Amino acid sequence: MFRMNTASLNATLKQLQQATRDHLAWRDQLSRTMVCRLPCRADDLAADAHHRCAFGRWYYADSSAELRRQKVLGAMETQHEVVHRIAAAMLRKYTDGRPIPPADYDEYVAAGERLRRELDTLRHEMQDILRSTCPVTGAFGRARLVPELREWRALAARDVQQCCIAFMDVDDLKTLNDVHGHTVGDQVLEGMIDYVTQNLRPYDKVYRYGGDEFLLSLPAIDLQQAEQLIARIRDGIGEVPFVVAADGRP
Repeated sequence: MFRMNTASLNATLKQLQQATRDHLAWRDQLSRTMVCRLPCRADDLAADAHHRCAFGRWYYADSSAELRRQKVLGAMETQHEVVHRIAAAMLRKYTDGRPIPPADYDEYVAAGERLRRELDTLRHEMQDILRSTCPVTGAFGRARLVPELREWRALAARDVQQCCIAFMDVDDLKTLNDVHGHTVGDQVLEGMIDYVTQNLRPYDKVYRYGGDEFLLSLPAIDLQQAEQLIARIRDGIGEVPFVVAADGRP
């Protein structure tokens, strides 16, 4: 699961799509270089070639630190480096005038296919999250909650996995909206859910049940541990200012 708010996830999806196009253009250029007997680029022979291509420059230099912290990107990062390592080995043979064995080329194609699958998986996951999340808070919606509730119940009934759930509502949201406006209220909700998500485990989830009501799913945890986790989050929410109102009040 991506630990990013909806706006960041939307922007990242667009960047990923462009970076994917850049990578495909690099791959086409690599093939053109060897087929047409053109000089190869020094960057493609470097030990850090995967940092120097357009995809690498986006990921390692231009993308947000928030994105690079996402654990789900590890496989993509690894495969991208492997593709460049194999490509550099082929280019060194090409530059030296040595033939490139079919096995080397097949390995390069296979690595590229694995990278393509990782990129497709990431893109589909981002799109699925965006389709099924609340645009204000980034929490999952009720449409996703109901089938997952049934799944948790079935797992618990078969003693496969226990799951704790917590129901949460936000105090005085109506008053906040009436005094400061709905824009400020939405910013508070967004900041609050972002704080909750960042303080949950990677596989825990937050769902928006209603206007100021949310549900948290905490699989593979016992009741005492869940209560301790929820208490820490609840106390933390009370200490964090999520937005400063027009009159300067947090």
